[in-house]
Amino acid sequence: MTFELKPIPVDPRPPKENNGSLAGTQGIKDNFTLSTWLLVGAFLHGIASLVLPSRYALLPVLVLLLHRIISTMLMYFGVTRNIAMDGVHIGRFSALIPGKDGTPPTGMADRDIGVIMLATRSNQSVIHVGIFWHGRADSCYVSPLGVFGPGYNQIGEFMSEMQADLHKHADELGCEYQLPSRFRFCLMVDEGKSSDFGIITVLGSTAWVNLGERATSNQIMVICYFRSAQAIHDYAHGPVHRRAWNWWNSIVKTHPHLSIMHEMYHVPKKNWENIYVNYHVTSLANMGARMNMNGESLRPLFDASRGALRTSKGRMGSGDGTDNEKYEKTAER
Repeated sequence: MTFELKPIPVDPRPPKENNGSLAGTQGIKDNFTLSTWLLVGAFLHGIASLVLPSRYALLPVLVLLLHRIISTMLMYFGVTRNIAMDGVHIGRFSALIPGKDGTPPTGMADRDIGVIMLATRSNQSVIHVGIFWHGRADSCYVSPLGVFGPGYNQIGEFMSEMQADLHKHADELGCEYQLPSRFRFCLMVDEGKSSDFGIITVLGSTAWVNLGERATSNQIMVICYFRSAQAIHDYAHGPVHRRAWNWWNSIVKTHPHLSIMHEMYHVPKKNWENIYVNYHVTSLANMGARMNMNGESLRPLFDASRGALRTSKGRMGSGDGTDNEKYEKTAER
């Protein structure tokens, strides 16, 4: 089986992302129902009606609505650039993992991957028992405030602290590349010593909001890709994560409205694959690791319209890209 890889160019305009705070724009929008947002809008319009002459009360709403309609139509007819397509690569592509030193992949799915899914949510309730004061509680506190409830902001602060510390000590930690996703992780090691697992231990991460569970305050999840399962364990026992861990143990009994979870997987080589069609770089494709190829530092993304990358078996190294042809011939009959 011949092994041929053609790297693809990536749109230099990536899609916009929220900041690292768990209570960012998406979190705030998700914390209130549609009816609440409509009531807020009605209240603001009522204020405008009191302040402005009646003939002008609707003017701000009409101007904003007209602006959005015109902008949408201009993009639809191709007069202006469709900003929703920023970062989208037209065609099929697949992500492979380069070596720790930036060497290009030498085969399909030729490296192990460690995956961890971290999630949190703040549960709404109408029950309020006890007194909460400056981070302490004398009894159980159940919050009706969603992401604005006690303790949830601290979870976001610990995530931001880990991100900032890793960025500050990037050289010491051997984190040569800055990950482009909202959470930038790499292996934390004590005393600034380099990791036994190489330069890039964490390949990348992507954050998600689960919109299918309930009307508001859905769980927020971050999926992180590591070079090994051992790297995940080592990171978990690093000093910054250890502080967050200790904080959680100290408040878990008094903050039952806060939920956290994780799932972890070790995926052996030749047992994973991915395909993206007319898609932006996300998940594993959004990894921070780069490869050195033809004198350039490139994302390890390859044309999946040719060779072994055309099929799932091919991408896992157990096919040559022609294994789907028998199904296509059967369908033509």
